[in-house]
Amino acid sequence: MLFDDIPFTTVEGRDTGRDLKVFALTTCGFCKRAMAFMHEQGPAFSYVYVDELGPDIKQELKDRFYKAFGAKMLFPTLLVDGKDFLPGFIRLHWEKALTEI
Repeated sequence: MLFDDIPFTTVEGRDTGRDLKVFALTTCGFCKRAMAFMHEQGPAFSYVYVDELGPDIKQELKDRFYKAFGAKMLFPTLLVDGKDFLPGFIRLHWEKALTEI
């Protein structure tokens, strides 16, 4: 898969049948709210704090994201099944994405 070699942290939770990945920054207030939301909602998901990656890995990740989706990676981003993504944390959008699962 597109990001299999990125060191994601896995959070156990209810099985949604989907592969949910969150790209976040440790210093971002919206990212902190998004992470709290995901923990509160309880789905199984993986996350990576992009600012904790080395510069080469970070750039490679951003380049792959742009190549795959034609968009710059914003923070936070929720990636669903490696094909759909929600840039930024807008609670209503993320709630909808989780309820449609």
